[in-house]
Amino acid sequence: MGIDGSKLRLPNSEATVNEFGVTTGKEGSRECPMALASVYYDVLNNLTIDRSINSTRGSERECAASHLELAQPDDLSILDRCYNAFGSTPYMMRLSAISACVVK
Repeated sequence: MGIDGSKLRLPNSEATVNEFGVTTGKEGSRECPMALASVYYDVLNNLTIDRSINSTRGSERECAASHLELAQPDDLSILDRCYNAFGSTPYMMRLSAISACVVK
C-alpha cells in the first residue's frame, strides 16, 4: 500500500475560495486557491483504497492517519520521509498500521 499527497491549483472562483481558501506563493505573486489531495493506493493491484481533497490548512500527516484507519493488520504501508514527523509514527503504530519505520 502506498500513501502520497500533492497540492492542486484550483480554479479561482468565489465558491472555491470559500471552500479551500487561498495560498500565497512567492513574494509579489498573486494568491490562488489550492487544495491538498491525498491517496491511499494498493500498488500491487492498481486500486485506490481511499482518497481525499482537503484545504491546504490541513496536513499530509492528518490525511495519512485518516487513510491508515483502513489498513489491515498484514498490510505493508509505504509513506515517504515527510510523514515520519514526531507524533505521527506512534499513532500509526497504535493503529497496527505499521510495525516498523525506516527513514533514510
